[in-house]
Amino acid sequence: MNRYFHGGEINKYRKRGVDIRYDFSINLSPLGTPKEVSDSITDYIREGNLSKYPDTDCTELRKKIAGRYDTDIRNVVVSNGASDLIYSIAKAVKKMKKKSSSEGVSRALIIEPSFLEYERSLSEEGYETEHYMCNEEEGFIPKDCFFENRELLKSVSLIFIANPSNPAGVLTAPENLEKLLCICDEEGVKTVIDESFIDFVSERDRYSFRKKIQDHSSLIVLNSFTKYYSMPDVRIGYVLCSDRELVNEIANEGQPWKVSGIFQRAALSALDIDDEEYRKTLIQLLLREKEKISAFFDENNIRYIAGDAGFILFFTEIPEFYERMLNKGILIRDCSNYYGLCKGCYRIAIKRSDENDVLLEALREIMQSRKDKNV
Repeated sequence: MNRYFHGGEINKYRKRGVDIRYDFSINLSPLGTPKEVSDSITDYIREGNLSKYPDTDCTELRKKIAGRYDTDIRNVVVSNGASDLIYSIAKAVKKMKKKSSSEGVSRALIIEPSFLEYERSLSEEGYETEHYMCNEEEGFIPKDCFFENRELLKSVSLIFIANPSNPAGVLTAPENLEKLLCICDEEGVKTVIDESFIDFVSERDRYSFRKKIQDHSSLIVLNSFTKYYSMPDVRIGYVLCSDRELVNEIANEGQPWKVSGIFQRAALSALDIDDEEYRKTLIQLLLREKEKISAFFDENNIRYIAGDAGFILFFTEIPEFYERMLNKGILIRDCSNYYGLCKGCYRIAIKRSDENDVLLEALREIMQSRKDKNV
């Protein structure tokens, strides 16, 4: 089996004749794709733009992203999704290291458990990869001493850390990230903070580093439009970084037409949405539904990490649990392929109330069935 499988593979099961009606394996805004985004795609086609080449520099979109995060357009890279940028970053950092150092093998560090494509991108580029494993007992948060471990940090050229993390959804204190970045600035270690789920956090402005790239030459902030605006089929990710040489290296990776014009228009329309009102609605829904799901887990003695993002990581020893959920038409994320996690670890997205009710009823039936067999 391919170790690098992901959530959202609903079509794979449908081809096998499995009737999937609810996909809890992907973490998207439960508000759905904004109407403004859908309308912008329709308008783009109606205007006859499909016969035109897209702007290879994504100038208008980069300008708007730069304006939102109070930075220069030259500090922004836009590409075909955050995953595409992960690979471009790994390549670009390695190229820059070769220019400045005679050392043979590049080394990297990943804070685990985390998104599988970090490791995959590093492997493809020939990095030697260290893994710092966070433990469940500590809430999957790195120990405070890690952020001041200069010997470990300076031994690598690239670090990946997600905030909030995936699949645990927990936040690292900004004070600790500041300590890490200060050391990395001094030691010339590039640090990717993946903020793909930061907009699901109620205290977003306290935790996000999108407006702090000027403070740290080592900092690379990664994000996308996928999760927050529920538009995974529109592949657009972006990087914020004040190191202009590195920005140019990342931008020059891959082919020139990375983002189609129709996708650029969709992203621009998403940025035009009233963010304060949109986020208020989203956060209220997530907090209310997370409380409901957490209460169910507490009542049924299910171990879980509620986290601070739009999903929940939980653990169960019920045999064939994943398959039983599939039989009920529900796809969840099997997390056993994440570094450091094992069989019985699962992640569910927080969705609309009616969908969450279906999920909880399915869980209730599976647990009751197990109790009946044990009587």
